[in-house]
Amino acid sequence: FEIDGKPLIFLHNPKCAGTSIGKYLGVKRRSHTFASKRISLKWWLSTFSLVIVRDPVERFFSAYYGNMKNDHSTFLTKKYGKEVLRSSPEEFLELVRENPKLCGPQTLWTDYPSTVKPRADLVMKFEELDGLPSKLVSLGVNPLPKTIPRVNVGVKRDQGLRSVDHAKVLNMKKKILKFFWIK
Repeated sequence: FEIDGKPLIFLHNPKCAGTSIGKYLGVKRRSHTFASKRISLKWWLSTFSLVIVRDPVERFFSAYYGNMKNDHSTFLTKKYGKEVLRSSPEEFLELVRENPKLCGPQTLWTDYPSTVKPRADLVMKFEELDGLPSKLVSLGVNPLPKTIPRVNVGVKRDQGLRSVDHAKVLNMKKKILKFFWIK
């Protein structure tokens, strides 16, 4: 797809519907690598970039559940061994700090070290994802399905739950919430 004569690129911010958006746009390969580590300044400036962001607390817990509560091999189990799965949310936060590609500050995906184009062209909220198809159509991207497929959906969303007290579910102190950093 092109927007204003520039190829559309999708930057897959972890735990922000990347699998669904990738499928929707027909992306064949996705990576959690942020733009500044993956593409040159020349390419960044010559593309129309799309990034989805999410409430940081919800995103963190989605990453925690997805990495710590699964029975399949992940980046973390390959790097640290299966014992990493016993990590508490507080310990997982430290793992994220050491491995920001997991779920680090979202500005790693939205921003690029450029004064000409310091931020992605289109940054949309995960919580407003249903508006993405009409936004892309308004930018001239056609033909696209009217709805985004829902794949790799967590239990909370799958069950239609609006809010979950993660601290209670995980038997933890709410103090972890003060550790979230946003650049």
